[in-house]
Amino acid sequence: MELFKRYVAASSMGVVALVCVLVGLLGVTVLRPPTHQVSSVVSATDLIMTRGNVLSIVKDDVTVTATSKSGAPVTLSIGTTQDVKGWIGDAAYTEVIGIESDRTKLKAESHDAIGPSRVPSPTPAQPGAQSGAQLGVQSGAQPLAEPSSADLVQQLASSDMWFKQASGEGTVSLDLENVPSGRSALAASAAGPGDLTLTLTWKVEQTNTLAIIAFLAACVFALIALALFLT
Repeated sequence: MELFKRYVAASSMGVVALVCVLVGLLGVTVLRPPTHQVSSVVSATDLIMTRGNVLSIVKDDVTVTATSKSGAPVTLSIGTTQDVKGWIGDAAYTEVIGIESDRTKLKAESHDAIGPSRVPSPTPAQPGAQSGAQLGVQSGAQPLAEPSSADLVQQLASSDMWFKQASGEGTVSLDLENVPSGRSALAASAAGPGDLTLTLTWKVEQTNTLAIIAFLAACVFALIALALFLT
């Protein structure tokens, strides 16, 4: 009778150990914590930029993606925050300033146009044509009155003041490593306001607590079952 009770107890411990193993397997597959944080926002204006500290707000390595909902031409550039703001000039733009509390959305605010002209291209400016927005920009530019969204994309792509740049149809991405403070992304879609989505993706490391606890518990219960069988 005593032997039968030990056999039942050992079998029960073995079943519990097996359940823990199954939970651990779920922890490293279906229930595994995310390895990337993906946050995005839709631009309410032709142009969207990130504030100087946003690209590295989670990790120093980030993938920046600009996506057109309509599949229109898109240009994405990376430069100093000062150059990005200087290139935008007085035009309306959306500025990404952080991350929302749910971590899936970027926090952004829209800035209205200050005047009818802006500074879109790196061509030399005529004497006296510079505005206050051009001060500190690496390359001068001629003001352009109310350019179309397609013009903005083309002129953003033709500028030579950027560290990295990508242009294409629908979606473009740039992988950045060790991003220092004072770097900003600037993107535009030829389809205009409401068409462009800017996405930032960071690789994150999270401890898989569920899997660790489950496998440790499986080992403990398996040892107990083995001990009961041996005795």
